[in-house]
Amino acid sequence: MRSLRNFFIGLVLLILAMFAMLFIPTNQPEAPRIWELEQMPDGNIKVLNIHLGTTTYQQAQYALREIGEVAIFVNQEGQASLEVFFDVINLAGFSARAILNLQMSEDELTGLIERSPDAGRLQRSGARRYQIHHSDYAAVFNAPVMAMTYIPGLRLDEAMLRHRFGEPIAIEHEAEDDGKLWRYPHLGLTVGLHPNERPVLLFEAN
Repeated sequence: MRSLRNFFIGLVLLILAMFAMLFIPTNQPEAPRIWELEQMPDGNIKVLNIHLGTTTYQQAQYALREIGEVAIFVNQEGQASLEVFFDVINLAGFSARAILNLQMSEDELTGLIERSPDAGRLQRSGARRYQIHHSDYAAVFNAPVMAMTYIPGLRLDEAMLRHRFGEPIAIEHEAEDDGKLWRYPHLGLTVGLHPNERPVLLFEAN
């Protein structure tokens, strides 16, 4: 009887300990912020834990904590690109949209298009969008991220950009809509600023 009682007491204590662990906060590493950049030995930038030119799409999913939607685009000039769209990512309390550009050879992209389950949906830009065949996802997951477009959910004014990234090396003016392009070549970064629109941050590998 005593051994049986001790067993039940031990079981109850174990269950209570398990419940207690659910309410104890764990020390998880804080997610990086978009302005926390790391210069890597190959000359490229690591942003949001994505090492441009090295981190694969599959690894980027873990870094961004989202799966994303991948597709191939062929523009009106016949140039193909492999892109991943994230409608919303939430890191370190900041919400944003993101687009990743993946690297594959022209022959590999042609193969993806030929095996696509659709004929290409026409986009407003005149480009065509192709879905990825399920048999090609393994190769796509291993494709490295060469560029990331980041569109923050909040507006960043020029003072905030200077505070986070410093003074741009060059500022180009776009006459058609009074837009500006801030160039940070040492960071692989271009910031697009347009009136009444959120800024667009483009990080590119060398």
